[in-house]
Amino acid sequence: MASAMKPRKRPRPNALTLNDVVDLINNSDEENCSSDSGSDVDISELCDYDSDSSELETEKEVNKRRSTETITTDTVADDSIGLNFITNNSTPNDTDIEFEEIWRYVEDRQNDRPPVLHDFAAESGPVWNPDNCHDPVKYFDKFFESTSFTNNKSLWQFFVDETNKYFEYRYNKHENIPPRSRLHLWTPTYINQMRAFIGLIINMGLVRKHTLEQYWNKDFSQETPIYRNTFTYESFKLLLRCFHVSDSLLEPKKGTDNYNPVYKFQSVLDHFNMSWAREYLLSCNISIDESIVGFKGRHNLVNYIRIKKHHQWGPKEYNLCDSRTGYMYQTIYHTSSLKTSKYGQPYDVCAKLLTNHGGKYHHLIVDNYYTSVDLCNNMLDKQIYVTGTVRSNRRGLPPGIKQTLKKKGDIIAVRKGQLLAVNWFDRRQVRLLTTHGSAKAVKQDKKENILVPQVINEYNHGMGGVDLSDQMTDHYSAELRTVKCWRKVVFHLIDRTVTNAYLCYKNNKNINGKKLNHLQFMIRLVEGLINGYTQPRRKVGRPSLTSPNKVLSTIQHYLECIPDKRRKPCVSCAQSRDQGFKGTRITTWCRQCGVGLCRKCFPGYHK
Repeated sequence: MASAMKPRKRPRPNALTLNDVVDLINNSDEENCSSDSGSDVDISELCDYDSDSSELETEKEVNKRRSTETITTDTVADDSIGLNFITNNSTPNDTDIEFEEIWRYVEDRQNDRPPVLHDFAAESGPVWNPDNCHDPVKYFDKFFESTSFTNNKSLWQFFVDETNKYFEYRYNKHENIPPRSRLHLWTPTYINQMRAFIGLIINMGLVRKHTLEQYWNKDFSQETPIYRNTFTYESFKLLLRCFHVSDSLLEPKKGTDNYNPVYKFQSVLDHFNMSWAREYLLSCNISIDESIVGFKGRHNLVNYIRIKKHHQWGPKEYNLCDSRTGYMYQTIYHTSSLKTSKYGQPYDVCAKLLTNHGGKYHHLIVDNYYTSVDLCNNMLDKQIYVTGTVRSNRRGLPPGIKQTLKKKGDIIAVRKGQLLAVNWFDRRQVRLLTTHGSAKAVKQDKKENILVPQVINEYNHGMGGVDLSDQMTDHYSAELRTVKCWRKVVFHLIDRTVTNAYLCYKNNKNINGKKLNHLQFMIRLVEGLINGYTQPRRKVGRPSLTSPNKVLSTIQHYLECIPDKRRKPCVSCAQSRDQGFKGTRITTWCRQCGVGLCRKCFPGYHK
C-alpha cells in the first residue's frame, strides 16, 4: 500500500508548540475538548512534523486536512509467525506524549504483554466437601437450606406454606365452586409430599412422554409405575394447580408504580442466587452470557433471540458462570429496570452480576453484546480483567480497529496502557478488547499448524461457561408444559440447581473411587426425593353403613385347597415350634387370610 501523503508546507502564523498540545490533552474537560480524552481518534493524526521545523499545525488546519485526507497503512509480513501485521506509518514519539493517553500500534507483537498482570487471588471449588458422600439428595438439599429471602425457612417449607396459602386464597375467592371440582379433594400438603412431587417432575426429564396423562398410562408398553404408585393422576394435577411460591394477596397489580413482572418467583430467584453463591467459589475465568427459558405464551418477560439456541422465545436471563465447570453462580432476568447508568444496559448487567467479585483478579470473558471500552476500564479499576469480542461501532475504539480487513491473516493490534484492541481476519473479521491478553502469535488449540493471536485462545477457553451450563441443564430438563410463565421459570431454576448439585459432587476432592455420572446422579436423586412415598388412597365405592369392626367380624373364612396344587406350611404349627420349623407342608389354606392352615388349626386361628 502507498505511504501516507505528506501535506504541503504552508506558513503557520498561529502555530502551537508541542507543550501546548500536551496541555490541551491533559485538560480534556475544558471547553472544545472531547470527553473521551482522545480515545476516539489516533493522536498521530493531529501531529505533522516538518523536517525543517518542530512546530505543529493549528487545530483549524488539522481539521481541514483530516477531512480531505485518508490514513494509509503498510502491511508488514512477518514470516516467523505467518500473519500479516498492519501498522500506521505515522506514529507519535514516545518521549513527547504520555503513554497512557493515546492508542499505540503494537509493532513488536511477539514481545507484547500487558504492563501489569496479577495472579488470581482466591480459592475455587465446592465449599462443602464431605468424605465419600455419594448421596445426591444431600448435595441437592444444601441449596434448599434456609435464607432470609424465604423468611428463614427451608425452601421445602416455603413451598409447602405458600402452596397451602394459595389454596385457601383460591378457595375463598370463588363463591360457587362446582360440586365435581378437584378443589373439594384437596388436603393440606407437607414436606414429604412436596419432595415426592418435585422428584416426579425432575424424573420427567429422564422419562419423556408427550402429555402429562401418559405418565399414568397402564398400557403394557407405556407403563411407568413410579408415577401411579406415588400419586393418583387427579391428586398430582391438583397439587400442580395449587403449587405456588409467592403471596397472591401482596402481589402488586399490573399498571401500578410498584408493579414487578418477576414478583411471582422473585423469592425463589433470590434464594437460589444466594445458595448458589454460598456453596461454590468461582475459579479465575468466568463468563457472562444470556439464555432463554422456553415459553411462547403472552407475558411481559417473553423475549426473542435470533441466534440458534435451545429456545428462541421466552424469558431472557443473564447468567454468570464458572468457565471451567459451567457452574451457575448467579442469574438475573431481563426487565426494563436493569438500565441504571449512562453506560447502557449491557454494562449494567455485568456490573450487577459482578457486585461482590472485585479485588480477586477474576478474568471475565464476554461476547460483543457486553464488551466496551467503558466496561474494560471500569472493571479494571475493580481488579477484574475483561476479554471479549467487540462491535465496530462501540464508542472509544481507535480507527485502526474499525477498519475492514480483507486478506486472511491480516491483523491490527493497538494498545492503550493495559487495554489492548485487536482487529484480525480469519474466515471472517474479528475484533477484540482485552485487559488480560496479548497480541503475540501462538498455536491454536488442537490445530498446531495454525497461528492466532494469544487473546483468541483466551477468549475460546473462557467463553463457553454459560453454554456448558445450558447444555448440561437442557439435556435432562423436564420442560413441563404450563400456561404460567412463572411456573416455567421456577421449574427451570430447580433444573439449574440439579446441575449445580451434580457439579459440586463431581468436583468434591474427598471422594475416592469411581463417581456417578450425570445420569446416574439424577436417577439416585429422584429415588432419594420420592423415598418410598405413597399417597394415602381413598376407598373406592359407596361408604359402608356399618362399623369396620362389625364388618371384619362377619367375614366368612373357608378352608380351601391351594391353587395349582401348591403347598404351604401351617402358620399355627410353625409358631408353636422352634423357628427352624421343617415340618410337612400342607395343601390347604385360608384364601381370605392368605396363609396355610391345616384342618386342626383352622378353627382356633380364626377365634
